[in-house]
Amino acid sequence: MRERFWRDDNAMHFQSKDFAFKPFGAGRRVCPGMDYTVRSVPLLLASILHKTEWRVPDGIAAGGVDLNDRYGTVLNLATPVRAVPVVSTTTV
Repeated sequence: MRERFWRDDNAMHFQSKDFAFKPFGAGRRVCPGMDYTVRSVPLLLASILHKTEWRVPDGIAAGGVDLNDRYGTVLNLATPVRAVPVVSTTTV
């Protein structure tokens, strides 16, 4: 029931103290599967990325990718790399 999140002024308040919008809950009623999910989602994403073949877009030579760095608080590439995902058809 989404009506339980509405207050009298018909606005949604995400800063409530009852954790209504937290997906795993908190405190005594925390979801028992939270630790499993937090650990398994990165593994799932890594598996998907591992099975995906990455190619440069059409019109860009493979050696034409600029990998120069831009220094700041976090080290970034000066020019963002554009890549096209191609799902691998090989099976393990």
